[in-house]
Order: sequence, then C-alpha cells, then structure tokens
Amino acid sequence: MKKTVILLVVLVVAITCSSSVTAGPAPNLSSAQIAGIGTDSAGNWLKPVNHSMYPNKLSGDTLYLCVQFVGYPDWNLVFFYQNGSLINKNKLVNYKTTYITTDGFVSGYWKYYSIPFADLPGNTAGALGQFSVKATGIRGGAFQDYVNNVTVAE
Repeated sequence: MKKTVILLVVLVVAITCSSSVTAGPAPNLSSAQIAGIGTDSAGNWLKPVNHSMYPNKLSGDTLYLCVQFVGYPDWNLVFFYQNGSLINKNKLVNYKTTYITTDGFVSGYWKYYSIPFADLPGNTAGALGQFSVKATGIRGGAFQDYVNNVTVAE
C-alpha cells in the first residue's frame, strides 16, 4: 500500500511538472549584420561606418568577419560574397560563436569567420572590394548586409 501511494504521488508530480514546462517557437531571423572586419582572431575589429571601411586598411594574410544574426537563420542558407562572387563555404571557417540571450533564451548569434586572402574568389591583395552576407531565416525571409571599400595595406 505504501509503495502504491508513493508511486501515485510521483506520477502526479511528474504530470504536473511536465504540463507547466512550455517553450515558444524559436525566433525567426530578423537581421544579419557585418559588425566588424579584422585581420586577427583576437578581436581587433574595424567597424564599418555607413557600410564602408574607408579609410581603414587591413593587414596580414587572413580576413576575419564578425557577423551578428538576430533570430535563427537556416545555417544551410547563409552565404558570403566578395564583389558578388560566392565565397566557398569549405574555405570559410566559423572559429567562434557567442550566443545572444534574451530572458535566458537564445535569440541570436555572434559568429566569427576567417578565410585566408589567397582563398577569396576575387582580388586577394590591394582593393578587395565589397563583402556581403545573405541569410534566410528558419521560416523564410532573407536578410543581407554588405561592407564596401575593403582594402589591404600594401
């Protein structure tokens, strides 16, 4: 009898607790923004002003991009471009991810990417031109951002 009562109490508690836990749908992507471009992974970022890097110049042999995604993108539908030419996803490395949280829930991401200049589809020295990101949300909707006048110091 005692085991039956304990089992019944455990069952009632389990049912009560499970019905009180709810989660809403993940937020769809609402923006994708190139927040910084750098030449090292330490976070020495040059921040675009009005979508331009001018007069700042990069150095080194690797391009680093910091992108803020607000909401959830479909990671299979996130693309990067140099002057309109698709950057090979296999050459682009996502070396760090930081979660954006709101009230304890993940509401977006800071993603940090790197690619050697030699693996870019266009110019690999001097004036690199424009870099852009295009992302589609988990429930549709496309967002894009760009940065012009990206140049490597010679």
